[in-house]
Amino acid sequence: FVVTEPHYPSKPREPRASNVWVVSTNGQELPTPLITGLKHADTPRWSPDGKTLAFLSDRGDAEAQADSSIQIYLLRGGERKAVRVSNVPGGIEEYHWSPDGKMIAFVAGDQMTPEEQAKRDAGDDAIVQPETDLKYSRLWTINLADGKTTQITSRNFEILEFAWSPASDEFALIVAPSSRSEDSNDLSLVIINRSTGEVSRTLTR
Repeated sequence: FVVTEPHYPSKPREPRASNVWVVSTNGQELPTPLITGLKHADTPRWSPDGKTLAFLSDRGDAEAQADSSIQIYLLRGGERKAVRVSNVPGGIEEYHWSPDGKMIAFVAGDQMTPEEQAKRDAGDDAIVQPETDLKYSRLWTINLADGKTTQITSRNFEILEFAWSPASDEFALIVAPSSRSEDSNDLSLVIINRSTGEVSRTLTR
C-alpha cells in the first residue's frame, strides 16, 4: 500500500512524500516501508507469480542518481535494491503486468519536439485553447527478459485505461479522440491487436 506523508507546516509548498509500504497479512508485524527514504513511489503491483513487485518512482532507492521522470522499477524477492526497467522520456502514466509475467505494458505521452522545447525553455509557456499541436498517449510494452521496449499503438487517441487479454495477444482500451476537454466524454472501448497495434474491434462508442 502507499503512504502519503502530511505537509510540514513550515514548508507548505513542498511536494508531499509518498512511499510504498508492506505489512504481513497475519497481523502480527508492523508495517514498514518497502525501501526506506523514497520521496515519490506509488502504484505498486505484484507480478502474477507474486515474486516481484513493480512500482512507479523517480528513483529506485534513496541514494540513486537518476532523472526526475517517473519510471517503472522492479524489486525482486530477497533483493534490497529496485531495478529500473523503463527509460521513457517524460515518464510513465500507467502500467500493467502481462498475465504470464513476462512483459509489462505501459502508457506514455508524446513529447515536445526540440523546437517546442526550445520555445518553452525561452519562456514561451502559454497554454492556448484549442490546441493545434496536440500530443497523444501511446501504448508500449517492455520484455523483461531482454529489456526491449516496443511501441504498440501509433493511432492518435488518448488512452484512459487499458487491460491485457488473458492470452496476452490483445489489449482492451478506453480511448478518447484527444486530450481536449471537449473530448473527455467521447469515449470508446476498443480491442487492439498486440502484434499490429491496430484496432481490431470497436465494442462501444
